Amino acid sequence: MTIDPFAGKYDSVSPAVIATPEKVDVHVREGEHGWELQTKQLTVVIERSPFRLAIYDNEGTLLVRDEQPVCFQAKGRIRCAHALTPTDVVYGLGEKTGVLNKRGAVWTMWNTDVYAPHNLETDPLYQSHPYMMVLKNGHAHGIFFDHTYKTTFDLRHESFYTFLAYACRICWRCTVYNCC
Repeated sequence: MTIDPFAGKYDSVSPAVIATPEKVDVHVREGEHGWELQTKQLTVVIERSPFRLAIYDNEGTLLVRDEQPVCFQAKGRIRCAHALTPTDVVYGLGEKTGVLNKRGAVWTMWNTDVYAPHNLETDPLYQSHPYMMVLKNGHAHGIFFDHTYKTTFDLRHESFYTFLAYACRICWRCTVYNCC
């Protein structure tokens, strides 16, 4: 999903995803409150007002749901909040110190040369990998933020997480995994 209220004026192209997208058959149904886009693997529900979306896998399991509408802040920052349950586990976010489950902390994606000792509180580090995988009741999905701007992930909340991109545009991709 790409959110760009400025119609590409502040574009920053990330070479992270270079594959040509495959053709996917999409069934679109418009309703009173928004749209439903359905493929063989996913269903995306888009609410009009307030603008929010939800993504379900082909079994109808909720993977991603906006907890709050997308928020455009001063100086071009974009903030999104997605729902989590207390038992969801979050992995990833690249080269980070600490435990595998990244819940309970704020993580920054911004390359930094760190000379201090690498302890549990050291963030950011040398590389930025804006990818996280969420394990939710035996279902896993990944979120990849495809942009080159500074981004902050706040995983301290029990029922949602936020990501704040210091950008005028944000692009994120959802991947569903068959596991567990």
